[in-house]
Amino acid sequence: MISQKEALKRQSALLDAIGKLNGAFSDPESPAYQLKNPLMIKSFGAPGKHEVDAEGHRKFQTLIDGYRACLYDLDIKLHGKSRAKLRVTDTLPNILRVYGFSGPQPVRKVVLFIRRAVSDESFSSSKPLSYFIATEEVK
Repeated sequence: MISQKEALKRQSALLDAIGKLNGAFSDPESPAYQLKNPLMIKSFGAPGKHEVDAEGHRKFQTLIDGYRACLYDLDIKLHGKSRAKLRVTDTLPNILRVYGFSGPQPVRKVVLFIRRAVSDESFSSSKPLSYFIATEEVK
């Protein structure tokens, strides 16, 4: 059984891993760092609702604001409630593609990061996205 607390820990680790790929925490010249947007999420709101860059990526005032918005975006995608049309049975490569990453190298980096972050050596790229959702929520 996966508790809400454990699910949040896993989701945060996934967000951190993708943010690391984007340079959000370590490269002050990266767009993710400059925008305070670790997942490089885009705005789908009405024009002017959110501050955005030229490519439509949301810009946040602080990393905390960006992190919260990214965690919300990730949670919606993991639950299959977004335009991305992911399902809880999809796997890590599917969600990485949604955030702009494909190929074996980013998948490998994220798998290794998550294994260390949540102390779970059994985590692999073939685990379903339900791995990141509290058990009572999985349908």
